[in-house]
Parts: sequence; C-alpha cells; structure tokens
Amino acid sequence: MAPTIQRARPQPCGLSIVPKDPAVAFGGDVVLNCTSTCSSHTSLGWETSVTKVTNNGIGWMSLNISNLTVWDLEPLCYVSSTDITEKARLHVYRFSPPEIHLGAEMVAGQQERITCNVFSLVSGSSPSDINVTLSSGGSTLNESRGSPAVGYSFVAQPTQHGQEIVCRAWLRVGHQVLSDSARATLHVGAPPHNMKVSVERLQFGVGANFTVWCSAEGNPPPEVRWELPSNASVELSDRGWTVTVRSAQRAHNGTYRCRTQNRYGASSGHVDVLVEAVAEASSEGSRRSAPPCLARACLNPHVPGQARSFPESPTAKIIAISAIATVPAMLLGILVWGLARRGRPRREARPEPGEATPSRADFEMARASAEDTPEEGGSLNPAEDASP
Repeated sequence: MAPTIQRARPQPCGLSIVPKDPAVAFGGDVVLNCTSTCSSHTSLGWETSVTKVTNNGIGWMSLNISNLTVWDLEPLCYVSSTDITEKARLHVYRFSPPEIHLGAEMVAGQQERITCNVFSLVSGSSPSDINVTLSSGGSTLNESRGSPAVGYSFVAQPTQHGQEIVCRAWLRVGHQVLSDSARATLHVGAPPHNMKVSVERLQFGVGANFTVWCSAEGNPPPEVRWELPSNASVELSDRGWTVTVRSAQRAHNGTYRCRTQNRYGASSGHVDVLVEAVAEASSEGSRRSAPPCLARACLNPHVPGQARSFPESPTAKIIAISAIATVPAMLLGILVWGLARRGRPRREARPEPGEATPSRADFEMARASAEDTPEEGGSLNPAEDASP
C-alpha cells in the first residue's frame, strides 16, 4: 500500500485596514493603510472614486486622500485575482465651533437671554448625535441633548457684569466623540445703585471741620453732583465724591444731597448736618440741665448784671399792694406832725405867770422826741430808712 502524502494547507489570506472607521472633517485629509497576510503581495490595490495617492511596502499598501469633499466614500482594499477585499468606511463630518449670542445691550433688572448654536453635519447620521451645554462659573445654566442649540433666560444683575459664559458641544462621529467650546463675557449696564451718603456725626460747632462722603456703584461708573447749603469754604476731593467743610459756619447748616447719574438712570441720597454756635449749645444745655430757681436771691449766671427776678404769686401781689398803700399814709402822718409842731405859739417857749417851769427831765424828754422826728429833706421811704 502506497504511503499517503499529506499536503500542507495554505495559510489563510486576509486584509486589514487601519483606521477602519475614521472620522474625517469635510475638506480634510486622510491616510488609510491596508495590510495583507497573503503570500503574494504584488496584487494589493485600492479602489476609490476620488483622486488618490498610494504607497506600498512588503505586505502593505497605503492610500492618501487630500481635500475630501465626498460625503459617502468607502475605499476598497483588494487582492487581485481573488475575491479577498476589505472596505473602509469614512465618517465625513462638519463641526463648527459653538457660537454664543448675547443681548445687544444687557441692562440690570431687565429680562435677558443667552443662546448658543452649533452647526454640525455627519455623513450617515441625521440628525447629528450632539449635546450642547451653557455654563458659568462651573455651574451648568442649561443643556440640550440631540439639538444643536441651547438657550438660557434670566434677569440681569449688576453683579453679573464681567462673568464668563462657556458653551461646550460634544459630537459623536463614528466611534469617536469630538468636542469644541466657545467663551463670551457678559457686559451688563446698570444705573447707580448701592448708594451711601455718610458723615462722622450729625452735629458740629461753629468753626469745626467735617467731611461728607458719597459712594455709588453703576456701569458705566456714575457721575456725581452735590447740592450744598453753602459753597463757601468747601473742598471737593476723590473725583468729587468727598466734600470737606473748613471752619464751618451757620451757613453750612442744612442738607447735603449727593446726586449720581449715568446713561441707564440716576439716584440720590442725603444727610442733614446741624452747625450751631458752641456758646449757644452750652447755654441751651445748661438751661435744660439746671434745676428751677427756687430762692429769692437766684440770678441767671449767664447774663451779667441781670436784675433779680422772682416768680409772681398771689401772696407776693398782696404784700406789694399793702406796701404801696402804707407809704402814702406814713408820709401824710409825718407831714401833719411837722405842721403841728411848727404852728405852736411862741408863747409856749415861756411859761405864763403862775405856770411851773419845765424841769430838766421835761427838757430831756422833748429833746429825745425831736431826735426821733425825721429831718426835712430826708428819705421818705421807710424801707430805705429801715435798711442799715
């Protein structure tokens, strides 16, 4: 029996393409490499409908396509004289950077809207598998899935001026996920706000120095204007936001009003300052703090030479009326007594015959009576006579 001769089986012949499913931007370039495991490499080739450039080596052949403008393109790698082929699928896409649209002029307190649009197109996929998000400061404002646009509505705030808005998009192309982003900065106009008008205290003495401050926020920065009780001895500083009064006078007493304005609005604030004489303030304080004057000898210590002043009462009035009525009666009595004394006959100076001669004791009594009588031209005010 003849021996059986076993023939070696031919090695399997195959092709592989790298990359197999590439994502190629519309108008871009791509390079594909086909590798063969067959024993014959002379018959490798590429089949495609576009202009191509090939390059080959032992067991491989590359395909280079430039400026790809065909959406549906499937290059074919083959081995001649066989049915061995391998096809590559190109995922052609368009993916524009996101575009952020802000309001023409955002103003604080008004309703505003931000939108972000992404233009995308992927061959063999309609609609595109895309996600878009809007965010600010690391926080997501809004997002869309499967839609190339996203929006966000809000009431603008002054604090949002200068915030950065980020729009990011993710697009799936074949087995790849592409991403792109755009950034924009918010510009929010705002009328004057957070306004403050202040002074170190509200009351000053004449001659004192004091300063009034005004502050306000706004975009653009507001301009300031003051309305003052007096412009005399007034200095403006800090670009007009600070008013300093030197050697204050009574004319500086009143309202200090600060007015601010920009193209979005206006605001104002004020503070009332009292300027008074130091002596008047001290006297007023003394009158408020001193107890009522109860003694008859009480004087006002703040007015030199002031006469004594007493509160009138019914008893005082009665005493005064009695004193006024007593004075004329006393004067009349003194006058009658004097006339009677002068009208005596001179004969009383000598005793009639048979009359007793006045004794020395009688003479002394008459002398004492004369000394008790007021002299002519003396004071008729018993109150003054009684005074020491």
